Amino acid sequence: MTVAEATAFLGADEANSGKEITVSAISWGSNNRMGGQVQLNLGDKKLEGMASASFSCIFEKDQAAAIQAIAKDATVTISGKIAKGAGGIELTECKLLQ
Repeated sequence: MTVAEATAFLGADEANSGKEITVSAISWGSNNRMGGQVQLNLGDKKLEGMASASFSCIFEKDQAAAIQAIAKDATVTISGKIAKGAGGIELTECKLLQ
């Protein structure tokens, strides 16, 4: 599903929180989080200007090198458990599929 479809899926029913989904989207870049985790920010379109990401995937530190190697504007497919996070919607327990 797209970022927009994933957002609608979570918004449609609170019971969808914690369900595993697969998202294909465009990388907006990554950043490090406390504890060694890496956050990959995603969107349905290429990032233009200074927009803030409202959809991200959280990867554990053992995957940091692979996630940080993803180029901005690259299309990726990721699976993870969807939930509301502090900065928007987050996928946790993420796996990079493509």
